[in-house]
Amino acid sequence: AGALMSLESTSARAERLARDIAVHGRHIPLETVMAEIEAIDEAAVEAALSRILEATPSVAAVGPMKDASALQQVRQSLVRAA
Repeated sequence: AGALMSLESTSARAERLARDIAVHGRHIPLETVMAEIEAIDEAAVEAALSRILEATPSVAAVGPMKDASALQQVRQSLVRAA
């Protein structure tokens, strides 16, 4: 719905075109985007979820860190038990 609504505003169309060119190097027709979205099935969602859950999580901190072992403990607690 959001993709279709973006066709109603000149600024939204310009923003979408600029984003397409910045990311893909060319304009991607809305029909192509909609077809790719419609092609997503349960197997694709499950495959993406598996990749996410099997990946080692990243942890970031802002500010001075005197003891990085605390971050390592958080990271390890996020890893699923095999």
